[in-house]
Amino acid sequence: MTKRFRRTKAVAAWADGVQGLEHAPKLDPIVGGVSGIGPALFAYMRMRCGSDALKPDLRVAGSLRKLGFDVPGDEHSILVVARAAAAELGVSPLVLDQLLWGRDG
Repeated sequence: MTKRFRRTKAVAAWADGVQGLEHAPKLDPIVGGVSGIGPALFAYMRMRCGSDALKPDLRVAGSLRKLGFDVPGDEHSILVVARAAAAELGVSPLVLDQLLWGRDG
């Protein structure tokens, strides 16, 4: 087992292990003490580590609004509406994020 493989498994374990902290990333003992990491960056880091997450940013909010959803502009509201939309569609938050990204382009 190479060092790279162990590191990859470690970051994947971190990303999956903090799934309940989307609204409160400061509670994460790994990145919670780093200034500037809010819900959007926290979600993006988890996505890049292979976890099922959705980045609650203006792009997602705008795409959801274009589809008829009433989405307030704050990250927490975007997360709640996006999770409900993903559940209604029967897709994961990550898949919804990617679908909305493709729709935007």
